[in-house]
Amino acid sequence: MKTGDEHEESAFLADYAADPFVRFSKERLVGYVADLPATSGYGYSNTNYILAEMIIERVTGDSYRDELYERIVEPLGLSDLDYRPHLYPA
Repeated sequence: MKTGDEHEESAFLADYAADPFVRFSKERLVGYVADLPATSGYGYSNTNYILAEMIIERVTGDSYRDELYERIVEPLGLSDLDYRPHLYPA
């Protein structure tokens, strides 16, 4: 019997296997876990970062990138930092 986590993970993996070059929207990625029950304790999840980006964009009305640069990168003088939402380093 599969738990909710295993079911959603297998749904994501099946979609990814069907098209490994697909670009998943934030909404689609969050959709894989949206109906799972809340948990307690620590657990790393990339989905949490996606949710944080979505919240920042909704609250501010600006893109996550703009907020990141305005509030963190520029004030701290982080000239070697770059954020590109659809291109990640190897």
